[in-house]
Amino acid sequence: MSLLKYLNQIYHELIERKEQKWDLRLQQLEVHNPKRLAGIGNVRLSEEQKREIDNFYLTNWGSKIDYTCHLTYYAYSGRFNKAFFPEQLYIPEFERYMNAYVRYNDVFNDKNVFSHIAKGLGIHTPEVIFSCSKGFIIDSSLNKCTEDVMIKSLAQEKEFFIKASVDSCGGSGCKYFTNKVPGASAEQEVRDLIQSFGNDYSVQRCIQCHPCLKTLHPQSVNTIRVMTYRWHGEILTVPAIVRLGIGTMQVDNASAGGIFVGVSDEGSMLPFAMNKYGKRYSEHPDSGIKFDGYRIDFIPQILEEAKRLHRAIPQIGVVNWDFAIGEDGDIILIEGNMRAGGIWVFQMAHGTAPFGDNTAEILQWTKKMKHLSLLQRIHHTFGD
Repeated sequence: MSLLKYLNQIYHELIERKEQKWDLRLQQLEVHNPKRLAGIGNVRLSEEQKREIDNFYLTNWGSKIDYTCHLTYYAYSGRFNKAFFPEQLYIPEFERYMNAYVRYNDVFNDKNVFSHIAKGLGIHTPEVIFSCSKGFIIDSSLNKCTEDVMIKSLAQEKEFFIKASVDSCGGSGCKYFTNKVPGASAEQEVRDLIQSFGNDYSVQRCIQCHPCLKTLHPQSVNTIRVMTYRWHGEILTVPAIVRLGIGTMQVDNASAGGIFVGVSDEGSMLPFAMNKYGKRYSEHPDSGIKFDGYRIDFIPQILEEAKRLHRAIPQIGVVNWDFAIGEDGDIILIEGNMRAGGIWVFQMAHGTAPFGDNTAEILQWTKKMKHLSLLQRIHHTFGD
């Protein structure tokens, strides 16, 4: 290895260690968030449950772990599982090693890029009116246009949705715009909104949801979150969830105040939804529709579309996908997230270990990867 390559490797190792420590700190803060801990109430782990966790993690991870995640998932879902996957091991460790090819992450995480990949696979995405990448604006026909032309056009629209195309998560960087009086009088309001998004964004037409989702909460675009991961040459899924807005929300993200509920692979909702702090709902607080057994159409097709999408980008190890269902039954990909996936939401909703029977092997693999250099990890990706 040349001196330049060696120094470059050392540099990236140092950067990764710094990022990993930061990720771990963020996860620890979230896990011990006082609002979240308050949702645990009087629930406690028994000594036998603690022993089960200790034995499982000592055997497969090599050390004991903080019980807080297990206690939280148990209290929120009402179900205990020794193989719950702690958040402190997910983003800082597992996701980092699974998505080790960071250059691909950067490209595929750009929503203006990935929408073209999805279209190439024949998968529906929200209709883009305009998009801006690094300050370069194009319309739906890929014609270059100026900001002034875009603003004049958008000022004529009754409504639209704008979202940051890079570095956004949890519903941040998304705005719904409704124009009460389309025309020149709206141009300044549109200009202020557009300029607040900087140089990377996508302006989309609003989606009309299928009745099975719209009936639950008409004000928001309600979505299905699916996680896929590549393991030993196969693309697998974890149990999915449905995300719903409440009140006047236009977005459904749990991080933005929405609620979520587990859904079976066949499309039946579990008995209750919750928010990120464990407040339970047996029915939607606005529509009054009971969750238990409520049917969400097209879930098997959505799971297959998620796997098909992931098979198109095998360079990535784990992805969180968001899908909507159009009013005519079209499955619509909202976005794919290659960074900062929320493992907590699946475990709170289902009360099961997301990786199921693969959890022990995943922990063993993650432990091994932890002690390898960046260069060495590339030879042992995706469970190999």
